[in-house]
Amino acid sequence: MAMLRRAGRARSAGAAAADTPALTSLAPGTCAEICSVRLAAPTRLRLAEFGLRPGAVVRMVSRTAGGGCMLALGQSRVAVDERTAACLRVTAGPAARGAVA
Repeated sequence: MAMLRRAGRARSAGAAAADTPALTSLAPGTCAEICSVRLAAPTRLRLAEFGLRPGAVVRMVSRTAGGGCMLALGQSRVAVDERTAACLRVTAGPAARGAVA
């Protein structure tokens, strides 16, 4: 199993992925980079067609009444349901801040 170094201690890749928050945890207006998509291959590929793939920077525009999310991705807006949003793991950081209009 691959090991990652973070804050001076070794951690497994699985443990590092478990530490990343889901897209559903973002507050409206927050930017983040997608770091993993935990869905079956066909769904992952469909999301990638919309631009929702690891490395993409998104901004949470709003939450829907049903728990879904409206996301800004460049000049586009994409809505995802709550189940899908919970499978998108994100990291907020300097690279993600202010990167989406």
